[in-house]
Amino acid sequence: MVKIRHEIRCGRINEAVNTINEHFPVVLSMQASTEMDELKMNSASPMMEYAPSKSVHPAHLLLNIRIQAFVEACRTVPLEYPPKPTPGKDKSTPSMDGTRKTQADSPETIDQQTALLKSAQKLYALANMLPSKEENERYMQELKNVVGLIAYRVPEESPVSSYLSQERREALAEQVDSAILCHLDLPVISRLELHMRRNCAIWKSLNELGIQLKAGAPSVPHGFLPSPGKGEEPAICPTLDIQAFLDL
Repeated sequence: MVKIRHEIRCGRINEAVNTINEHFPVVLSMQASTEMDELKMNSASPMMEYAPSKSVHPAHLLLNIRIQAFVEACRTVPLEYPPKPTPGKDKSTPSMDGTRKTQADSPETIDQQTALLKSAQKLYALANMLPSKEENERYMQELKNVVGLIAYRVPEESPVSSYLSQERREALAEQVDSAILCHLDLPVISRLELHMRRNCAIWKSLNELGIQLKAGAPSVPHGFLPSPGKGEEPAICPTLDIQAFLDL
C-alpha cells in the first residue's frame, strides 16, 4: 500500500494501477463491482461502521484513476514529489509559454494531442457504463472540466489548473487506500478516531439543540466549562474541540 500511495503522489498512475492489479486485483475488478452492488441490496445492515468520504466502488475508483492519468498526461510543468525548494527565478531562463509556442505545430505535439483526445473518448465511454443516471451526469460534468485542460497550451496557467494540483493526487491516494482496506475487511480508520468523531458529532448536536448539562450526567473533560455560579442556569453542552482536549 505504501508503494501504491507513493506512485500516485508522484503522478505515476499507470505504475500504481499495475501494483494494485498485482497485489489487490479485486479493488478494480468489475466482477467485484457487481458483487458489491448485490451485497448492498441484500444486506439489512451497513457494510461497515465508517463510510469513507469517497466511494470505494470499483467502477468509481477505476474512473477516478483514469481521470488522474489523463490529467498527468496533460501536464506541461513537472510537479515533483516530494517538492524541492523553489530557487530564485533566473531571468535568463526562457518562459514555458515561449518554448511551447515554437513546438505547437511539431509532429510530437500533434501526436500527443491526438492521444489525449482518444483518452478523453475512453473516459466518456467509462462514465457512460455507470449504472446510475445520477452518477453518470455527475461524472459527465466533471469530465467536461477535466477535458478542458487540452484546450490550453500551458494548462497550469488555465482556469482549470486546480486539476493539476498535488491535492488531487493526495485525494486519489486516500481513496485507493480506503478501497484496499475495505476489500480486505479492515477498518478504514482506527477505533479511537471513530469514537472521537462520534463524540464530536454528539456534542455538536447537543450544543445546536441548546441542551443543558444535568447534574450527575456524564460531562465533557474538566476544563471545558466554567463551574456555574449560585443561582445560574446550567451551561449549554459545549462542542467538543479535539485540539483543546489534547492541550488540557
